[in-house]
Amino acid sequence: MTDSVFRIEYPTGYMELNVREFFANANKKRMTKVLKLAKQYCSDLRREELINALRSEVDRLNEVIKKLESLRQSEQYCLQAFFPQVRIEPSGYEKALRRQRGKLTESMALIKDERWDG
Repeated sequence: MTDSVFRIEYPTGYMELNVREFFANANKKRMTKVLKLAKQYCSDLRREELINALRSEVDRLNEVIKKLESLRQSEQYCLQAFFPQVRIEPSGYEKALRRQRGKLTESMALIKDERWDG
């Protein structure tokens, strides 16, 4: 699986961003700076490609999270015969994936709402 890369070309150079890594982890200041460059130098077609890449990453995370939930529920079901009060909490990995999914969804909404000049 190759990660999606978003490239912004501007007069003095370019920037390549790993879509999932950047948009799931960037703070507001970095996000604002990158989106300002993207709005100025990228076309609406590139914007749509970015939105599609973000949507694809969200879908991929949804699949993984559903699988983890299913595994957790299966484990809980197996243990209930022996430990009726058992409650298995989501793992740290599952929580991190949920946070990433939320950030990617927020980024996608932000990009959809912005008007690009490029």
